[in-house]
Amino acid sequence: MLGRRIAQRIAAGAAIVVALGGVATVAAANTGTNVVTVPPPASGAQLTMGSTVGFNGQQLMWASDAVMARELDGVAATGSRWLRVDFPWSSLEAGGRGRYNWAQADRLVTAANARGIHLLAMVAYTPTWDRPANTNDHYQPTDPTAYAEFMRAAAQRYAPRGLHAWEIWNEPNMRDFWQPVPSPARYTQLLRLASAAIHSVDRSAYVVSGGVAPARDVAGYSIAPNEFVAAIYANGGRGAMQAVGLHPYSFPYAPMTPASWNTFYMATQTHAIMAAHGDGARPIWATEIGWPTGTGHGAVSEAQQAVMAAAAITAWNRFSFAGNFFWYNWQDTSANPASTFDNLGVLRYNGTAKPALGVFKAMLARPAAHIDHGPPAYGPWLVGANAHVFATGMNAAPAAGGARLNQPITGSARTPSGHGVWMTGSDGGVFAYGDAAFYGSTGALRLAQPIVGMAATPDGHGYWLVASDGGVFSFGDAAFYGSTGARRLNQPIVGMAATPDGRGYWLVASDGGVFSFGDAAFYGSTGGLHIARPIVGLARSATGRGYWMVASDGGIFTFGDAAFYGSAGGTSVATPVVGIATTATGHGYWLAESGGTVHSFGDAGIADPVAGETITDVLTP
Repeated sequence: MLGRRIAQRIAAGAAIVVALGGVATVAAANTGTNVVTVPPPASGAQLTMGSTVGFNGQQLMWASDAVMARELDGVAATGSRWLRVDFPWSSLEAGGRGRYNWAQADRLVTAANARGIHLLAMVAYTPTWDRPANTNDHYQPTDPTAYAEFMRAAAQRYAPRGLHAWEIWNEPNMRDFWQPVPSPARYTQLLRLASAAIHSVDRSAYVVSGGVAPARDVAGYSIAPNEFVAAIYANGGRGAMQAVGLHPYSFPYAPMTPASWNTFYMATQTHAIMAAHGDGARPIWATEIGWPTGTGHGAVSEAQQAVMAAAAITAWNRFSFAGNFFWYNWQDTSANPASTFDNLGVLRYNGTAKPALGVFKAMLARPAAHIDHGPPAYGPWLVGANAHVFATGMNAAPAAGGARLNQPITGSARTPSGHGVWMTGSDGGVFAYGDAAFYGSTGALRLAQPIVGMAATPDGHGYWLVASDGGVFSFGDAAFYGSTGARRLNQPIVGMAATPDGRGYWLVASDGGVFSFGDAAFYGSTGGLHIARPIVGLARSATGRGYWMVASDGGIFTFGDAAFYGSAGGTSVATPVVGIATTATGHGYWLAESGGTVHSFGDAGIADPVAGETITDVLTP
């Protein structure tokens, strides 16, 4: 109801004071007072709102180096780690089918990576060679497979550079962007082809359907957003997207003002449509939202824009289905105050800040109220005792299993590409699937103790096996850095993890004792503590300067720079937890039970359970 009160007071001409972290900033000076309070950070918070709230950077790909650097630096300074950018097919493949010009895209991706900013690449529009003569680039592709081929090439090029999030077209429910007339069937065909192409080369990719715009049903011109989303599902689009894209504009009114055209207010109905099609666990991404200043249609004052920004972020993050939130725009794109969509920036056209920028800087430093099921973390792989690998989200698992096993699977590791997996049995027999190569095993040796885990080298050209006595066996380019094979242990070794450069590894025992070798540093252990249940696995942080340990009851123990995002301890897990896998960002993790249930924490996406299988390990997809 906060938004409704704000709207009422704005309508009454009240002045606005935005209280940010206890510091009141006067945003307007008329009569009266209207206060929007941003609560102070909670003690011990690990993730901030900046992990899911970002901006739109319109035409940034074509900006000069100086302008690009200034905008990216400004976005990073707010605490945001996301930017939605145009990734124009019409320009990047302008020379003809298969003739790509990546220079400008390379420059943008490199610059964003240097500042720790994730990109949501919105890919449109149609090059001249794939549309009828005398049409513009907003005309739908004549051959949608050409678009899919471009998406495959783009994902293949940029996944290794950290770009995994793709939005398929922009406002396809409007003739302005999908000519000659909007067509859910044609759009869904494009979406399905593009998603399949992207995931064929990047299994961790995150595909968002084209953000639909506020609109009424007008024959030949526009389709209402919820009707368009329902039609995507009716045309078989469910499996093609990891999130539904929405443009929940409501200007000039507050976000939760009831109105049939208010796409923000109707987002709960959008989610109800998703749930009715069995997709209720998927999030909605607000890929454009904002309030214009100036004198154009729906404009608000700069002070009101600041209040709306605070209200929108707060209201959005109260939705259980809320995914990423992208304010449109970073900077005004013209000096004409009457042009509505040129004046939605948090910076004026001359580069000076509007009050809304201060709101973002304050709010994005606050603890995250909602963590998205977003990229690159979405559904881990579960490894079964029978050597089968099961996908729990939209990321397909490599075909595995079918081998004749002398002993059950006790350890596993994935290849760097995510297209392959190794598994080892308790006798040290190694099974390689997908693009995983076989480098040797202990299957023909007589072992003093059974193999309990494995880890792969960073380049995927080797691996280690570890036995319960801490004996380490090296294969391929995996170097031997030491073991506990000759030591007397208080409790058996249960797992291992390699350092980021592959020049060391940690072994962990069931009492939580940690043994470090090579360049693996010791950050602590539970070896001297009394723990309720035995430790069953260890995972390193993204930097290698810390690690998590998990117990069979789902309890989590953190050391070094490994942050605590929650645990299943005390929740009475149905079957014992058998392992932990971290998300690619390092800001979350999954815990897997032997019965196939997966618990998600931090930015780890909701994972589907696997029934009727005995699970022995869990892997980042």
